[in-house]
Amino acid sequence: MHPWLSPSSTARFAERLSDRLKTHFPNDVDTIETNTHRFLQDLQRFDATSTARLAPVKQHGFFVFHDAYTGIVEHFTLNQVGYFTLDPSRKPGAKHLASLRNQLTASDAQCVFIEPQYSPALIDAITRDVTINRGELDPLATNIVPSRGSYTRFMTSLVDEFVACLGGLK
Repeated sequence: MHPWLSPSSTARFAERLSDRLKTHFPNDVDTIETNTHRFLQDLQRFDATSTARLAPVKQHGFFVFHDAYTGIVEHFTLNQVGYFTLDPSRKPGAKHLASLRNQLTASDAQCVFIEPQYSPALIDAITRDVTINRGELDPLATNIVPSRGSYTRFMTSLVDEFVACLGGLK
């Protein structure tokens, strides 16, 4: 599960966290409420902007490296056709690779997404001689510096990748 990849789950988490923090830090209630309000407003702006940006490409099919993106896929009703592995630490066998390649070629997918923390060898093998766009999704936000607004910057970076790859810009 990757609940941070769901804007809806993140909003609910922020509200619950805010309530808990106010209980533990009663002298800081105003600051906690202000910060929670700002975060939720930023999240709403991200949601509205991203919905508009994804609208032209959301029907295009794609594969992801591993099954991690359900939250963002369902939130924006994107067309994830499949994923290459359930467990990135396990290498699939030849039969499974052939099955994935058949699924990819039969799917009319526009894009495959790799992840920076894993070798692209699996995807290279499956997509050899297949013309398809390739993007990179980083579910761990490794290049995002923690600060105010970092969550929406992280999520915007994912949306940027979806828009570029599914729109044929990669």
